[in-house]
Amino acid sequence: FLAWLIYMPKVKEKKKLSVLIQGVYRGNFVLFGLAIVDSIYGKEGLATVSLLTIVVIPTFNVLAVIILEYYSGREISKLKLVRQVFKNPLIIATLLGIIFIVLRINIPKPIYKTLSDISKISTPLAFIVLGAELQFGNMLKNIKYLIFVNLLRLIVNPLITIGLGKLIGFRGIELVALLSMSASPTAVASYTMAKEMKADGDLAGEIVATTSIFSILTIFCWVLILKNLAWI
Repeated sequence: FLAWLIYMPKVKEKKKLSVLIQGVYRGNFVLFGLAIVDSIYGKEGLATVSLLTIVVIPTFNVLAVIILEYYSGREISKLKLVRQVFKNPLIIATLLGIIFIVLRINIPKPIYKTLSDISKISTPLAFIVLGAELQFGNMLKNIKYLIFVNLLRLIVNPLITIGLGKLIGFRGIELVALLSMSASPTAVASYTMAKEMKADGDLAGEIVATTSIFSILTIFCWVLILKNLAWI
């Protein structure tokens, strides 16, 4: 909502607007977030945060499809929007995962190992493709957007989220879970989804690249601040 409020009056290109909104709210929670929690609290923390992923990931993915479709410039109906949501591979995979968890379906070990090995290379492979397509000249043209997205994603977003969590009474693992969700860089899936749905894929890739680089510093600073405050 904050991203929409800031960008809506200023950004005239709808394909950029959808990417900017997605760049602010949609974090790489699974890749970076779980690593943060694991390094601080180990397996105990991972168990807590894993419950959060069941809610966060489907919500982020559904919102991404809606935002990208709504600002695509094409005529859309509510029925078409619903179809687009349920046709998206990430949504399908998430729903299947939830079904398997709820019904306690065990995947045969050979299939599980194959899927696990594929999942390990999917994000690095996406980063390689993204890096090959980045154009620094284009990044300079989008520099003002990149600065704002990085500030909102890596500083303002965690500041608000952690602040609200503290006011509610969260501490320890709960605050680290909020940190991992709000301070992680923009999800690499936002780049592939933007390309697939004909949004500004170049800008989406630049947002993923820059937030991934700067988050190394900002996440360290957030953890240091929270530890010094004895909140975690």
